[in-house]
Amino acid sequence: MIQVRVEMPEQDSYGEIMKGYLSLMRGLGIDLHARCDVRLSDLDGPEWWADLEAERRSEGIWKGRINPQDPSVLLPEYFKSADSPLRRALSGKPDSVAMAKKLHYARNTWLHFSETAGAAQLEEVAGFVKQFASMNGLPIDALASRMVRRLQRIRTGQYRPFSDIIRKWQIDNDVTPLPDGEPEAAEGRKPTEPADELPPMAVPEDEVRDPDVIDVEAPAIERRPAIGARWSGEIPTIRFVPSAIGDLVDPATGDGLRTRVDADGWPRKRRLWLAPRPLGGIWVDESDGAVGGFVDNVPRLLGYLGDEPDDGLARGFLTPRYYEAIEGRIVDLDSGIALLDAVPADDRDQAEQLQADVLAAASGQAGLRLSTYGDLVAVTDQGAVRVAVVEPEQWFPSHLA
Repeated sequence: MIQVRVEMPEQDSYGEIMKGYLSLMRGLGIDLHARCDVRLSDLDGPEWWADLEAERRSEGIWKGRINPQDPSVLLPEYFKSADSPLRRALSGKPDSVAMAKKLHYARNTWLHFSETAGAAQLEEVAGFVKQFASMNGLPIDALASRMVRRLQRIRTGQYRPFSDIIRKWQIDNDVTPLPDGEPEAAEGRKPTEPADELPPMAVPEDEVRDPDVIDVEAPAIERRPAIGARWSGEIPTIRFVPSAIGDLVDPATGDGLRTRVDADGWPRKRRLWLAPRPLGGIWVDESDGAVGGFVDNVPRLLGYLGDEPDDGLARGFLTPRYYEAIEGRIVDLDSGIALLDAVPADDRDQAEQLQADVLAAASGQAGLRLSTYGDLVAVTDQGAVRVAVVEPEQWFPSHLA
């Protein structure tokens, strides 16, 4: 089973409302894809999504990276095409299709900031999610219902954040809070009471009873995410760390990874795995050679010992620099230096060919981002598309470590 958590807003503020909205839509996408994956894997086989994606790309409908858990992908696929496989995984009734359209249009409204984010607007979206989930038997129905109730109480003043309750208790009991929030008795004031004597949070019984987490049926077949995405499945316990001779070794045994990779490809592999600066070393799943590590405290897929899947989309992690394709040149936005002025003379021919390929593939005045894998992505209003794979010697010195 997959656990999906939806963050309930605490008050009618922009941050709390957006927190609730984004986590609700993320939960809907995960729940929706899981339902389709389980049912369609049985009906059409485990490659049903890959087949659908290939078909939509050939039709020019989907471009760039496609997230199979994104409601903005799944909902239009469901309501726009009567012969979509999603119609066989979900209800085909007109009411369900119409509700999917409402959800999608509401999402676009929020996305383009033409709607003022508030409790009433989020309550409407949560109501749409609740109705659509109920029509299709999706578990997120329970969380959407809870969010509707929470928002109703926020709007009518019946719900108070826990922080407000504690603050009132401190005032009523003449207790002064420390800067870090721990109460302390000020001079001549009452001492702090034990934590178990704090007032209970005034939450209605149904909110105490209803969890903010649901279990979603796991996909029939566990698939690796894209390189750079969150690691899925168990995390191996053995860690490999950089050694003085350029290997990555298990400190307990001295076993290294260099001998398990093609000699010519080892420098590149090592660079790609270490580029995002994984903390505490990397690990290897022996079942398929997938390499992972903690990046900013999140377990991520860093690559593979062997060949890396390449679906034509950007892999790895975006580097912090921004570039622009403009007036027939590639320019670093931070320095204003053009690519052909930055590369050494010996590498200029390679850089010229790269620039020509990028300018042919990218639209005029496109923003460019580079990943740690050397994947160069053109970003436009229509989305993000990989336009080249860059080697360090073709690019701005030191920008692709």
